[in-house]
Amino acid sequence: MVLWSLMVNLDGGGAFGTQVSAPTPNRALRLFLESSSLSQFLRTAGPGWPDTFRVDDIVAFLPMTGLKDMHLCQLGREGKYASVMLVKTWEASKPNSRSNGRAAKRPSNKLRARSARRSPRR
Repeated sequence: MVLWSLMVNLDGGGAFGTQVSAPTPNRALRLFLESSSLSQFLRTAGPGWPDTFRVDDIVAFLPMTGLKDMHLCQLGREGKYASVMLVKTWEASKPNSRSNGRAAKRPSNKLRARSARRSPRR
């Protein structure tokens, strides 16, 4: 599964960020719009903002040209607009990959010093 970071900017009403796990950016956006986090934020945005944005409110959804795994979504409803930037931030490793979710181990300083003493000198 992929983790997507979403940065939401309201036109004149503030900004916030969140993360969504989804296989594609389209699915991440849909899950975000179906969740309550945007509605909760819109309540604090001030008067005139809609209660929520829905899939029907998508004005544009575009991959960012020249940037890998970044998408821009524009939402509009009742004369109010929001921009959502989606960025792929993490992808689960394959079950048989070398790291399998663990950081690669580097030899400790002691081991490196010991192996350096053992190596033949010219």
